[in-house]
This record gives sequence, C-alpha cells and structure tokens, in this order.
Amino acid sequence: MKSKQTTQWHGVVIPFDHDREKFTKLRLKFSSGSQQNMSDALGLNNQNLISRFESGEFDLDPRTFSLFSLITDSHPKYLLTQRQKNYGSLLIEAPASGKERREYRVKAKLTGQEMADIMQLTSKTTISAYEHEKKNPSIQNWTIFLLVTNQHPYYKISPKFVPATYKPMVYK
Repeated sequence: MKSKQTTQWHGVVIPFDHDREKFTKLRLKFSSGSQQNMSDALGLNNQNLISRFESGEFDLDPRTFSLFSLITDSHPKYLLTQRQKNYGSLLIEAPASGKERREYRVKAKLTGQEMADIMQLTSKTTISAYEHEKKNPSIQNWTIFLLVTNQHPYYKISPKFVPATYKPMVYK
C-alpha cells in the first residue's frame, strides 16, 4: 500500500517525452538560451551534452528531465518556486555521510521503497546503497529528493492544479 506521501508526489519525476524540438525551444527561452546556461542549471559537466542530447545521441534520465521541466515551467503537474528572496542554488550536492542521507529520508517519513518509487529508481537497493555509502546520488537525484520531501533550503514544488474537491478554510 502506498503512503499518502508517496501518492502526493507521484508524477514529479517524469520521463523524457522525446520532443527534442520543444526542448530546444524551451532552452532558448531559458536565461539567454545558451547551452552552457542550461548545462549549468541541470548540473551537467559540459555544454556539449546539451548539444549531443538535442541532436538525438542520447536521452536525459527522468530526474534530469524533470528538473529541466521544473526550471522551464513546462512540467505538466508541478511548479517550482523560490522559498525566499535571497536564494541559493537549485542544485544541492548530497551529504557525504550515508547516515546523513538516511536521516533526510527518515525525516520525510519514507521507506527506502517509497523513496525509490517516487524517484523512479529501480529498487530500494539503490536507496540502501546511497545510505551505506556504496553509491553516491547524482546532484540531480539529490535535488529532486529534497524538492519532493520539501527539504530543499531555497526552492519548493507545488501542484499546478488544485483538485476540484479543495475547499479553502474560511476564518471568521
């Protein structure tokens, strides 16, 4: 059975939709449209990766594509917003300690399997490998994790559409 937390954030991580032309148009709108700016925003090690991606040499992994969609406001379900006026980087490196990584997951009240499901990772063994320092999460994976669990210090995500059943509380 999926927890409320897992269900709430289902759909944050989305697969690449294979529309490279749309990707390029959105990239051109972002910042000055340069490949370097987009590479920096996504935490990719060089701008040639954007060029190679746009030419069809490879696809972006779902977490990197999800960050792109959030940054360019093209995500179908979620909005990325700043928490405060003085903001820092969107991309956050994972702590070096596996114990600290686990503390973040536990604070979010998620099991390893629930976290793997939200992140669209193959299994909870990936989460376990992160927490036992056998593997390091990419900067994209850790950033998505922080956003999904509402632990990112500078940014947050929220649903774009309010459910029809939503009724705001009225204070008298």
